[in-house]
Amino acid sequence: MTDFHKEIVGYTNRISVVAGDAQDFMVSSTATGKCTTQLVKLICGDIRSRGAGFQEELIESDLGGEPVVQHQPLNNGSYGVVDNIPLASKGNISFHFFPTLLDKDNDQVLVSLGPLKLLIRGSRLVVSVGDDEHQLDEPIRLQRWHRLSVTFSANTFEVVLAITPLGVSENEVALNTHFDVKEGLSSEVVQLVLAAELDNGTQVNCFNGKLEDVLL
Repeated sequence: MTDFHKEIVGYTNRISVVAGDAQDFMVSSTATGKCTTQLVKLICGDIRSRGAGFQEELIESDLGGEPVVQHQPLNNGSYGVVDNIPLASKGNISFHFFPTLLDKDNDQVLVSLGPLKLLIRGSRLVVSVGDDEHQLDEPIRLQRWHRLSVTFSANTFEVVLAITPLGVSENEVALNTHFDVKEGLSSEVVQLVLAAELDNGTQVNCFNGKLEDVLL
């Protein structure tokens, strides 16, 4: 990871155009206000020490003027929400997940089900129930399929984490652990959020990867 931060981002409404077509430009900037615009032909964008350096050619256009730009927040990740899930004090939730990025600085929530939260912190799986958190010792593998099953009954939780083998010469890695929490799950109607959690309606702590076969 680098410290590079984009002050301005944008895109066009069409990937390819021909002479006479209209082209719209959508721009967002962390520094709001007026900006200047130019149309350039990018010749080289290689700014490495051994590269040819950044090179562009100005193209005459009617993009002049000083349009006003605003900041449009970019919400990370795709996620799913299912409302009105009846949660019982006994049950099971299971799914497969395939992480494509392990973030040492931010949690990645796999599933949020009322007070129960299953997340990745760094390279470890964390099961959170209210104020109780339990971290599994087996590290999560990057770009590998994992099968996770959590069975709960009153205050007791059983977690099974299985990592699929990479080839025929490798055996499946499986971890089975039990733990108790101060306050177990109770019968109530909750919201199920997949691959993120919601903060005032906005998705945060998004999961980077694939999430499939969710069973409750």
